[in-house]
Amino acid sequence: WVNSDTTAEELSYAMAGMDPDDARPGGGMPATGGGDPLFDLMSGRGFMGKLIGGVLMFVGASPQSRAMLRLMLIETLSNADEMMDLAGGLGGDEEGAGAGIQKMMDVLIDQRNDVVLEDIEDAIERARLNDGEPATIAVFYGAGHLLEMERSLATMGYTPTETEWVDAIGVNPEETGMSSQQIAGMRGMMQSMIQRQVEGLRRMQKQE
Repeated sequence: WVNSDTTAEELSYAMAGMDPDDARPGGGMPATGGGDPLFDLMSGRGFMGKLIGGVLMFVGASPQSRAMLRLMLIETLSNADEMMDLAGGLGGDEEGAGAGIQKMMDVLIDQRNDVVLEDIEDAIERARLNDGEPATIAVFYGAGHLLEMERSLATMGYTPTETEWVDAIGVNPEETGMSSQQIAGMRGMMQSMIQRQVEGLRRMQKQE
């Protein structure tokens, strides 16, 4: 097992346009002053980190609350690509909101993918030095990373052979004490909220 990821400090340096190699674990995040909500959330520190931790504890105490959180994730993630594309198109100049979102995504996706790909290459090289090609290498990562990772593996000479999708999140009405009609109503409400956000982003793009 290899933990292939960057530290919160390295991400903070990269977001500020600084060399992440200069960051040291536990050395703080001077690029954000240590109070950036994103990094507080990721590290579990600060107001946002503690707030989310408390919310998750509350949610975990009730089957109905867990179902609501799962439904929210299902609906949000299923629309995430469109929302990110719309948000990334906002702000035509380099300092616009869209540019900031794009910079954040470049750091969160590309920089972290680079770490994984380096570890993959190291594992392959070690296997070749010992007893030939490795039989299997598994990478556990979020779906947002996989498109660019697949492209990078293709440049290394690898070819996709098959794709298998598995359910990551599900809601079973029998386990929640809620009826199918109640769950359908909640999904409809969440879909309407997300659709309003998408339409708002579209209007903002047209105005620009």
